[in-house]
Amino acid sequence: MKIIHLAALLTSTCLGAASVAPEGSSAEANFAATLEYRRARVSDHVRREHGFEDAAVFVAARPQSEDPDEIVADATFGLLSTPRHGEWLYIPRVFVREKYRKRGVATEMMRRLLEYVHWKNPRVLAGWLRVSSDNRGAVKAYKKAGFIDEGAAAPEKLRGFEGIFHFIHNFVYTFDASNPSFVSSNNDDDDDSLPYLKRSVMKPFFSELIEGGIADEVYSNSSSPLLGKE
Repeated sequence: MKIIHLAALLTSTCLGAASVAPEGSSAEANFAATLEYRRARVSDHVRREHGFEDAAVFVAARPQSEDPDEIVADATFGLLSTPRHGEWLYIPRVFVREKYRKRGVATEMMRRLLEYVHWKNPRVLAGWLRVSSDNRGAVKAYKKAGFIDEGAAAPEKLRGFEGIFHFIHNFVYTFDASNPSFVSSNNDDDDDSLPYLKRSVMKPFFSELIEGGIADEVYSNSSSPLLGKE
């Protein structure tokens, strides 16, 4: 019975772990600056992370390629509204097409996505994702985008199961409420709303941030006048 429980928990953890190909620090990183960053359109060939079909997708595209608006990379995202810790952005999937990897795309796309979300909804306090700590390329890309590694995601009592729980870490980015984001016209989409994630696994995922004191710290340090905190 315990084995079945652990297997089920492992599956949900892996489904929620963002992954991305390694990125280098070569001169090719300038390639990322030539791309268009925006919310996905109906005509774009992108997919949402399994189980997060209610999420939105943000893309990096090549507007000047032979294939118009060729999608270079995409990130699935959505919001989570919590009763005590405000609104958060969650990113379950980040994907860069193989031929465009190691060119700084993931880092730049994450920066633009964060700007976009803060522009659309200044009430969002922070963004977070879950990633394998041995995915060095992803870890490097997210840190360069401003995320902080908050440590292992699993409860302390489960971290001893080697190869299962200890390698999933929570990475958190805290928005600066005093510095509003400005987003280019590439993102003047007709849909002004950001989707809220309703998948049941979001509650245990966020509980990891609560148990670690991360959610409390972010909320208490927020200077957003939109929260209406006492």
